[in-house]
Amino acid sequence: MSTKNVPFYQKNKWYSITINPNDKYQFHGTDDRIKRFRDFMYEQFLQLDAYKINYRFNMELSEPRSMPPGHSGPRLHVHGKIQFTSNYSINRFLTLFLYKVSRFASIDIDTIEHPEIWDDYCKKQQHLYKKVSPIFTNSH
Repeated sequence: MSTKNVPFYQKNKWYSITINPNDKYQFHGTDDRIKRFRDFMYEQFLQLDAYKINYRFNMELSEPRSMPPGHSGPRLHVHGKIQFTSNYSINRFLTLFLYKVSRFASIDIDTIEHPEIWDDYCKKQQHLYKKVSPIFTNSH
């Protein structure tokens, strides 16, 4: 059977996803930046619950090693994985969720070749967050 006619998104398969919000949702220069970012992203992920999409995201702060004058500094973003429980969830993801999130963020989605490596990559900064959990999830 040829795979060129197989849809990319399939039920019960985990996909890697990275969401990198634009500057408006980085909350640069605020004392409660991490909490504000987390609260904002949490609101976005409630849609995934409604569409019956399993997810696990980890918050991360980029680690620039060189910054020109005027650079806004490290960027908050999330790495994680999603899983569709039905064709309905794929439909909602494609018609609603991606549209809404693309209004404020870049999104990168792919298949996961090595789940344990991707999971370790997603968790690499958990030690940086003491007062706010870096994890968003509705699955275990």
